[in-house]
Amino acid sequence: KGEYALITVGDDSRSNYYVSDISDFGDEGINYIMHTKDKAYNISLPVAGAHNAYNATLAIAVGELIGITVEEAAGGLINAELTGKRLNVSEHNGIKIIDDSYNACEISVKSAINTLAATKGERKVAILGDILGLEEFSEKAHRSIGKHACDSGVDLVIAIGGEARFIADE
Repeated sequence: KGEYALITVGDDSRSNYYVSDISDFGDEGINYIMHTKDKAYNISLPVAGAHNAYNATLAIAVGELIGITVEEAAGGLINAELTGKRLNVSEHNGIKIIDDSYNACEISVKSAINTLAATKGERKVAILGDILGLEEFSEKAHRSIGKHACDSGVDLVIAIGGEARFIADE
């Protein structure tokens, strides 16, 4: 019989570690407050995507389990790099490109749209394709993404693919 510890991460004080006050600066990174039962920490990360506050907090929690302090873990996360095609930001001829073209789901596409909306720039264009494998949920998910893109303040949405037509319809 092995022992285990259940550690929770969330957005309210019922969790062992919880996140609040996320500021999303688009391609310039995020800032948030991470709370433990004893203390609050101001965390700044150079990675795009507000959802990465939760990912970083999970990493910090695991670090604490193996003896790494919150300060050490947060310092190490400053050097974190996302894997390819996951909110990868590049610039060509004055145009910023946010490549989030890995195998996506509805939530990750909405997060990428939020990052685009928070990124400084004159015009924000989202080029969105099909999310495959959604079966009977496909139309609803693609429509939800289209509505989210409209509500986010993106200037133009280009939808490519058979299922992406529902994004365009919204």
